[in-house]
Amino acid sequence: MCDERLFQPQMIKLKSLGYDCSFFAPDTQASIPEMARDILSSYNGPVFIIGLSMGGIIALEIALQAPKRVKGLAILNSTPFEDSLGEHRLEQIERVQKEGIEGLYKDELKPQYIAPQNRTHELMDLVIDMAAQKGVGVFERQSLALVKRTSYENRLNEIQQSALILTGDADSVCGEKTARYLADNLANATLTCVENCGHLSTLEQPEAVNDALLRFVKKLEGA
Repeated sequence: MCDERLFQPQMIKLKSLGYDCSFFAPDTQASIPEMARDILSSYNGPVFIIGLSMGGIIALEIALQAPKRVKGLAILNSTPFEDSLGEHRLEQIERVQKEGIEGLYKDELKPQYIAPQNRTHELMDLVIDMAAQKGVGVFERQSLALVKRTSYENRLNEIQQSALILTGDADSVCGEKTARYLADNLANATLTCVENCGHLSTLEQPEAVNDALLRFVKKLEGA
């Protein structure tokens, strides 16, 4: 439920260093494999793929569907596991269909997504605005995609590309234990845990995320 503003600090930094950056939003499909195919149809590879939360799940799927079109992966605040919140997600869909997006994000999602010390009015308003701009239909499709997703646990060893796994020390959605599992089970992964950071690392601690991404990309370029 985010637009390109989720990665604005990273895109500004990377573009300033000469990197070509594009943002793809999985807005029109209702399954992770379909979202991955939709994104694959939108670019010519191989490329570095950066995905946060559900975007990280889609990045794993892209690497499995089209490994030759992926130079490397940065999986931020994400998980390889199947969904454990199916019933609650369906309840959330019903609520937003009746009430709209803003109430749900104020009551439930913002407190989960953003570390307490980072809950500025500016950041919280941005999260709500991104979700409101996407709308109820996108929320429903993305929620159903998360509910229907299957586990990637038994397929992680198929992904041979170098990967950066990043999480926040205060991420209550996809925390360090999950990130460590990803790093331990991918063939060639490094783990970074960002301090004072919740689930939306790119906005909560943009400089730390930028530093980690640049180290990762430069290391791959020098390999």
